[in-house]
Amino acid sequence: MSIKLGFYVFLIHSLLITSSLCNSCASKEEVVPSPEEGQCSQESVKQSFVTRFTECSLSPEVGEGPYFIEEDIIRSNIVEDRIGIRLNVTLNLVDFNTCKPIKGAKVYIWQPDYSGIYSGFMDKPRVKREKMYPKDPRRFLRGTQVTNENGTVTFETLFPGHYPGRTPHIHYRIHANGNVAHIGQIFFDESTSQVIQSKSPYNQVHSRRMKNEEDGEFTYFNGKKSIINIDPQSLSGDSLEGILNLAINPLHRSNLMWA
Repeated sequence: MSIKLGFYVFLIHSLLITSSLCNSCASKEEVVPSPEEGQCSQESVKQSFVTRFTECSLSPEVGEGPYFIEEDIIRSNIVEDRIGIRLNVTLNLVDFNTCKPIKGAKVYIWQPDYSGIYSGFMDKPRVKREKMYPKDPRRFLRGTQVTNENGTVTFETLFPGHYPGRTPHIHYRIHANGNVAHIGQIFFDESTSQVIQSKSPYNQVHSRRMKNEEDGEFTYFNGKKSIINIDPQSLSGDSLEGILNLAINPLHRSNLMWA
């Protein structure tokens, strides 16, 4: 089975899981939104992997960092010539006020490669907290998409590497209604990071990988709520499948842009 076909089968399977879980919650006489409006709570589904919203509490923002480049590189596959473990990242966006999908939001993502390098900043130090400007034309592991009618975008990328002072993460920025409405970072649970760290090319990087609880951005911005759900079955395959549900205020103006 091809990676792309396998991904769609996985999505359909996950949606069926979500529907059955919500029906189960309702059968216990709990007050549960319909699958179209926002599904069961995380507690009710426990460890199950789901694709749609479990609740509509506001997702936390996380600092933008110095490596954002405001260029509309419209594409779903952002890998280019980089190597690493494949990762499909699906983001589902809803308005936290209504729990309805946000259509037409522009989503930027960017991340380091397995060695901790960001495109556009190949010759830059990675620890200075100052505004930085790209000096080279490369744009690997960067991309932009617009959410569909379901509030969804999917990027084909790689599991991010680490660099001094940071745990593995992926940056994202959401534009809605003419504003920078939300800025965040995607994190990974420790067990997933351990599995990836043991594989090539990540195990060729000799700098110490910082754990989530050691990362100041993760702890300050409540990073536990920004950990992506990785399908556990995909850990043994050629490509990881991850989904993160984001409830944002599309009328908000974020103040977390890097000055």
